[in-house]
Amino acid sequence: MRNHFTIRPRQNGLRPAAGAIGLILLAVLSVPASAQTISGDDAKRASRGPSRVIGIYANGCIAGARRLPPSGRGYTAIRLQRNRNWGHPKLVRFVTDFGRWVDRRYGRVALVADLSAPRGGPISGHASHEVGLDADIRFVLKRSGGLSRAYRARPPEISMLTENKKRIDAARWSGKQIAMLRYAARYPGVDRIFVNPVIKRALCRQVKGDRGWLRKVVPWFGHHAHMHVRMTCPADSPQCIKQLKLPKGTGCGWRVRRWFVKILPAWRKRLKSGTKPKRRPPPELPTACLILFNQ
Repeated sequence: MRNHFTIRPRQNGLRPAAGAIGLILLAVLSVPASAQTISGDDAKRASRGPSRVIGIYANGCIAGARRLPPSGRGYTAIRLQRNRNWGHPKLVRFVTDFGRWVDRRYGRVALVADLSAPRGGPISGHASHEVGLDADIRFVLKRSGGLSRAYRARPPEISMLTENKKRIDAARWSGKQIAMLRYAARYPGVDRIFVNPVIKRALCRQVKGDRGWLRKVVPWFGHHAHMHVRMTCPADSPQCIKQLKLPKGTGCGWRVRRWFVKILPAWRKRLKSGTKPKRRPPPELPTACLILFNQ
């Protein structure tokens, strides 16, 4: 069959370390060290057949991905030239449901950025988004209609933080963004949502009453202009490797404070010194993905 991919080394750099269980399972699925890796951005279309996720979020692929329509009620996909509006049906369903909720509640439109490439795999600018279960949704909602093609191709990234990135920008952050996160966290099948540590800290301070959903909101580097929504492994995909369960509780307290007293200061110190972390070679993709990419 025609090969729709170019095999080439990855350009993404580091990837997060997996848990011990994930590494063991990954070893079972992995190809020999001599095999070359793949750029998911080279895919032009999804494979045929039923949808199934293979591997882990930061090292895998998806067969039978479904395309998120460029626009729908309450949402519009941006940067379509990247061809990254593909995912598992449960992710596409979440995005369309989220859009309908935004339309009903605010009469506005959510900007949906990258999901995955047509067959998943590594894509530039991300350490995950490889298995069709991740979606980036901007925090700023737009008025319905009137978004030009040029704007959708290169929309400005509007941060929720002040210029020094140490505090929430009160002129932009409001109950609207909190409600968006609450809806996503409560949606069936959402595993976790990545946001900037400053945003997580603000949520811990501002959310009253039912705070159980905060457990799914996880602090991580970047993510100051969008929320990164991640779905759980679907029932139709036995080769999808689950993440470790989140700890009980809201994820507030010491779990968020340590970002500001340990993780971020150490990171800034390393940047200031110019010390670069040692780059490890990326893990090899599962054999099933190499087969999928060459169909």
